[in-house]
Amino acid sequence: MKKLILIILCVFCFKAANAQDKVFKNNEVAVIAEPYEGIALFYQTVAKQINVVNPAKLPAEKVDFRVFFVVEKDGSFSDFNVEGISFGYAENVISTLKQMPKWKPAVYNNENVRSQMVFPVTLIDSKAKK
Repeated sequence: MKKLILIILCVFCFKAANAQDKVFKNNEVAVIAEPYEGIALFYQTVAKQINVVNPAKLPAEKVDFRVFFVVEKDGSFSDFNVEGISFGYAENVISTLKQMPKWKPAVYNNENVRSQMVFPVTLIDSKAKK
């Protein structure tokens, strides 16, 4: 009987630990994670800091990709993933994001929680013929 109770207790603790590590989506939280300076200024700051060495040498007229990341309970960023073909530019964006200040974390049931964010990136060759 003691073994059964111990097993049940271990399973319950494992589930509770996993619930704390859940990454919430924006439609699941009461307050969405956001930069302290506001999202518009955040986008402007990141755009200025992204180092595109030679935009005229982009492998296509337009490069689109998205960087997914998690805003942790303390407002820091983690778990970066890229969707789309970035031709190596995603590493530059991720490096820039890692240097940004912490955000206000998302809130669920009056507690700070981990939440997923998406940073869309579009690089355009301004000299491309139309």
